[in-house]
Formats: sequence, C-alpha cells, structure tokens
Amino acid sequence: MSHTPVQTHDLKRGRAFVHKEHGQCVFLGAHPEDDSVLLLEEAEPRPGDVPELFRSRIDDLAFADEGPLAAVRATLRPTLNLLMAVSSDGMVCRGPSDDMRWTGRTDKALFRALTLPDQVLLAGRTTAAMLPKLPGRTVVPISRDPGQGLDLAVAAQRYPGAWLIGGPTVAQEALGLGLVRLVYECRGLSVTLEAGVPWRPIERWLDSRPRVDLHVDTVRLRVWEARRSGS
Repeated sequence: MSHTPVQTHDLKRGRAFVHKEHGQCVFLGAHPEDDSVLLLEEAEPRPGDVPELFRSRIDDLAFADEGPLAAVRATLRPTLNLLMAVSSDGMVCRGPSDDMRWTGRTDKALFRALTLPDQVLLAGRTTAAMLPKLPGRTVVPISRDPGQGLDLAVAAQRYPGAWLIGGPTVAQEALGLGLVRLVYECRGLSVTLEAGVPWRPIERWLDSRPRVDLHVDTVRLRVWEARRSGS
C-alpha cells in the first residue's frame, strides 16, 4: 500500500479519522511521535462515525484547540503540486509562445501518468490556450484578469491539491505566495535548448535535497519540497 506523508497541526494523539476526498480514501491518524496524514490507496476500516466522515472534507475537520491556533490557522493555505519540464541545459521553455513539443515522448508519458485520472490542471492563460485536449483532466486558466481566468490564490483555494503546470511566471508567483508543496522536475536528458527561460530562479524555492530522484528512460524525475521563502 503506497502513501504520502503530509504534515498536520495539533491533532489530538490517539484520534483517527477516515474520509473520502477526490476519489481517494484518506486516513488522518496519530503517529506515536508525530501527527501526520496518510493518503492511502486503500483505507482499512476505522472505529467511530466513519459514514459521516466519508461525507466530510479535510477542511471540515476541527482543530483540537481553536483558541491558541487561531492565528496559525489563519496563515494556512491550500497547496498545489508544481509540474515542470526542464531541458538538459536548464531551460523550462523557449519563450512565451513555446508549444513544448521539445519535451519528448517520455516526458509526455510521465505527464499523463501523474495527472490522470480526473485531475485539475492549473495553467497560465497563454499556456492553457496552447494545450491540446487532455481527456480525463480539467484545465483551469489562471489570470489576473477575471475575464480571462481565475486568480491564482482563488484557484488554489478552490482546487487544493491540483497540478500547476506553468508557465514559469505563474510558477514563481505560486512559490512566492507559499501555495506550492511539492515541485516535480522532469528534466529531459537528451534535449538541449541553448536559450530560453531558465530553471534556476525556481531552484531557490526548493529544499536542499529532492525527496525522489529517479531516471525514467531519457527523463530524470526529481520531486522537491518547496520552501516557504526563497533564499
């Protein structure tokens, strides 16, 4: 059974909850040393009012003590997963009108595997307009103009856990606002652009070591924890 740990705040130890979110069973439990949330492919039955919790959302679960945590809770923001293709020489695109065809078959296969099924993809207005049809996924344009798309912070609130797929300006804005939890870097080892928009400004928002580092054919996939502030 695979799982992804996600930090929570001030859940009483010994308490456990189960509910369903976006088609996944989610178990909120108390580790002997650390409170954490485990996103499980399958959840074992747990005691308590399980049916009611399956109808609830993560946001509906109350904190153990609202008083001292009121100020902290006010700073909490929904988080996104940032997914970006990078060339071997460290470019994320050729420019604003790049159709990203240079990424290659392996990168596109990884993109499909990560974003299917039924995932929400957030993209800057220009990027969203250039995307082909993506069956099984919902593309939501991001824009400061209400007539062109959703504000980034509003989109993160409405679609917590969604994939942010670019472009680089939107990606850096999301990192600066603290809206990104994990950054998925798909670096094409056989692709060189020589010029374009560099990956380096993104790196300052990443932890010192990746959580995942593996090779898939011609792509090196690294998953980074995003820092709350760039250095």
